[in-house]
Amino acid sequence: MSVIAIFAGIAEISGTIVLPFVSPEHQGTFIWFLMLFPAVLVVLFFLTLWFNHQSLYAPSDWKDETNFFRGKARPSTAEEITLKQEESIEDATAVDLETISADITENGDRRSNEVGSVPFSAPRSIDATRNRLSFARAEDLLMKKLESELEGKLSRNITFIENDSSQVVVDGVLDHEGVLTLIEALVFPNGQPSRSKINSSVTRFLNKFRSMFTGAANISSEPVVAIAGRGRPRWIHELSEPWNPRPIVKYYDLDELESQFGVAAQHS
Repeated sequence: MSVIAIFAGIAEISGTIVLPFVSPEHQGTFIWFLMLFPAVLVVLFFLTLWFNHQSLYAPSDWKDETNFFRGKARPSTAEEITLKQEESIEDATAVDLETISADITENGDRRSNEVGSVPFSAPRSIDATRNRLSFARAEDLLMKKLESELEGKLSRNITFIENDSSQVVVDGVLDHEGVLTLIEALVFPNGQPSRSKINSSVTRFLNKFRSMFTGAANISSEPVVAIAGRGRPRWIHELSEPWNPRPIVKYYDLDELESQFGVAAQHS
């Protein structure tokens, strides 16, 4: 408010000084501008305060900084969850094809019976609804595992809003003693993930993370990237991509998760 008052005061003083030098035929218009400008400025300020008061405060202005982000976060809508799932399903389907291509390149044949590979026609022949159910089921298992391992309260499918055109949908948020840890879940229910696809997905997530949460005192600088697929790739513990910030990477075998939580295998 003080900044607006200073700005309006400078405009009024400058206008008063300039007024004698304005031609007589334009002085009336100029005087109306000097009278209306501060009033319009104050009205716009209070409209901003009324409809978007969160934008006037930084995290440090809150007694508990966690409340700042709670004010800018909400449960994701069904449409937001579906769009994020479809993006992840597209990645997972592309991974299956990439894995098979690698098998052909290395061995000259298609090993469709091995864990982590599917026939070439699978991505086109599997019903879209079945694909979504398989993905959602695998993600549920992954989040249950994380909830049993990590300390704190885990909330799923949260949307953080910066403004009308900038938002981040995260699969999970862990609240432990006022510190929020963001969780990105990558599931591959039909096979093993490829290293390049994990790198692409994690990089996309971290770009959004940096744009919205850099410097936030109550947001952990080490988000969690949880990955679940069939089998355990030999390279999964050798990930050394130059990610920034460096996330905590956790990998789980979906077959082991299904066994642990008593879920019957349904993958093809």
